[in-house]
Amino acid sequence: MVCQSYNFGSKFKELRRSKGISIEKVAKDITSKSHLSNWKNGKATLDITVFVKLLSRINIQPAEFF
Repeated sequence: MVCQSYNFGSKFKELRRSKGISIEKVAKDITSKSHLSNWKNGKATLDITVFVKLLSRINIQPAEFF
């Protein structure tokens, strides 16, 4: 399953920034910084399992995100 950007990337960025977590720290050992950035900008897709791992990294449950 693939998680396309829609508005998810922007929302994820807001949450990440509100928690003071850098894009490098979020992406580390999960995906590349550039891929995460491309997803945020709607230029790439993100596998749902990767998305859930990224949410976990910023201490957000999927239900909270949606």
